[in-house]
Amino acid sequence: MELTSQAMLDAQAELCQNTFAFVKSMALKSAVDLRIADTIQHHGGGATLSQIANKAMVPPSKIPCLSRLMRVLTHAGVFSTQADGGEQLLYTLTPASSLLWVLHDWRDEECVKILKNCKEAIPPREKGGKVVIIDVVVGAGRSDSEREVQVAVDLHIMAVNGIERDENQWKKIFIQAGFSDYKITPVLGFRSVIEVYP
Repeated sequence: MELTSQAMLDAQAELCQNTFAFVKSMALKSAVDLRIADTIQHHGGGATLSQIANKAMVPPSKIPCLSRLMRVLTHAGVFSTQADGGEQLLYTLTPASSLLWVLHDWRDEECVKILKNCKEAIPPREKGGKVVIIDVVVGAGRSDSEREVQVAVDLHIMAVNGIERDENQWKKIFIQAGFSDYKITPVLGFRSVIEVYP
């Protein structure tokens, strides 16, 4: 089989992409650990590299590394960029980055506060109001292997003072935030779709 020069270049690019596919997941983990989506939201939906670095307490010597991280995340569609009117790029949220606001990074009190704000922003249940959360519900997996991953992820997230919650822990938060009902559907591997109703 004889390949054209372009086909060889395309094959080389595909091999490199597969070889370094893990880089995207490492970049996403860094984005969550540094709370980049939170920082961008804190700055009104757009933040410069220096604002992100300041909020994430990145040392000045590591800002070039942060810039490269943001380039990967932007190319992957996690964030987008636009000019800020000057020479700096403004990093903005995308639908993908809005999913980085994971509740397992927050203590119960902070989750309650976040969910109270969500409740204020949605219509009543009769008009279709609900909050959709994609997160782990320990014990809600469909198989033993999914439940095993859930407890392993809980142990891992403990390193950043996070927690994966079981149904009773979620229910307590929902009630404290003023919600009346919820539905858990374990359909995303070890994660569940949680619908919370006002």
